Amino acid sequence: MSGGRGPVRKPSGRSNDFTTFFFSNFPSGFGEIDMLKIFQRWARVKEVFISRRRNKWGRRFGFVRFFDVRNVGKLERDLDQIYIGSTKLFVNIPKYRRHQEELPGVERKKSSYTNKERPIYEKKE
Repeated sequence: MSGGRGPVRKPSGRSNDFTTFFFSNFPSGFGEIDMLKIFQRWARVKEVFISRRRNKWGRRFGFVRFFDVRNVGKLERDLDQIYIGSTKLFVNIPKYRRHQEELPGVERKKSSYTNKERPIYEKKE
């Protein structure tokens, strides 16, 4: 298990164009390297970070960054369908962003019932 030592980074690539996703509900024995191996099946991974802390439901969580994502909404939907054994991984765009511009194709609007911002995806044909 490799959680808590800092993010696992893939050494290749010089692009500053990356997309971050939040993930949770993964098996307790899985560390950053294990999650890197899973996520690299979908796109080129920049880094994986698993927090030492737990979320408000007591579950482990982390973040994964991908290089040069063309369709953020599609990748989010694909990643959110991952099963590790019988456990479904929860993946979505982070609620709060750090050092990252707004994503192309994602517009943030206030939700009518929670009065909080939520991503709205444009259909591109």
